[in-house]
Amino acid sequence: SSLFPAQPTSPTMKVFVVLPLAAAYDQATALEYAKLAGAAYCSDSALEAWACGDKCSADVKSVKICKGDTTKSFLGVWDGTCVVSFEGTSNVKSFITDLEFWKSSTDWDVCDGCKVHSG
Repeated sequence: SSLFPAQPTSPTMKVFVVLPLAAAYDQATALEYAKLAGAAYCSDSALEAWACGDKCSADVKSVKICKGDTTKSFLGVWDGTCVVSFEGTSNVKSFITDLEFWKSSTDWDVCDGCKVHSG
């Protein structure tokens, strides 16, 4: 973290803001995230088998597909961390759904207590 003085609120008082240091950019990781984003467009059977070509190059486990009325997503575990990827907005109905943001629980036993918004 970096620490620097912010604008003082009075002549005798200083306020400090703590900002996290930026993580170093890693090209290989960035490419894997781009592939994970694209994998949401793969067929359900390819996702479940984690066999959708180049888009499934990361070692993702416990893949679960979530389908709504207007979109599809998948959840998985990659390097010990939960990863979620959503199909993008493709029509007016899915655009309206994107605006809905109420959170709901998941029924995925790998991620206890996880919540996602309904849009």
